[in-house]
Amino acid sequence: MLMPMSHVKVNLFRSPVDMRFGYDRLAGICQSEMGSSPHSGQMFVFLNRPRDRIRVFYYDGSGSCLFSKRLEIGTFKMPTVSDTQTVQPISASDLMLLIGGHEWTPRKIPRVWSPDPKESR
Repeated sequence: MLMPMSHVKVNLFRSPVDMRFGYDRLAGICQSEMGSSPHSGQMFVFLNRPRDRIRVFYYDGSGSCLFSKRLEIGTFKMPTVSDTQTVQPISASDLMLLIGGHEWTPRKIPRVWSPDPKESR
């Protein structure tokens, strides 16, 4: 079971990907097309063209991990977004909704609060 923490960045690759791709090929897409290091600790989400298969690629600190799921009935619900970006950041909770096959709409990911050192005086 995949349980991403809320502080983990999740990037959804909006172009379809061949689900035969393994660790190295997906890591190459992360670098070349998504502009991120595959060893950054972020999660990278890939869907196939019919959207009945999903792969989540991430590095957990000791090695690369690859989560896969195939739906027997139905498709994963991809939100319609007007922009032409190939990468869409989503929240960890949106990822869980996507993996579960639920309807979802992308939400703005709130910034993580951190105390301002100037205000602590």
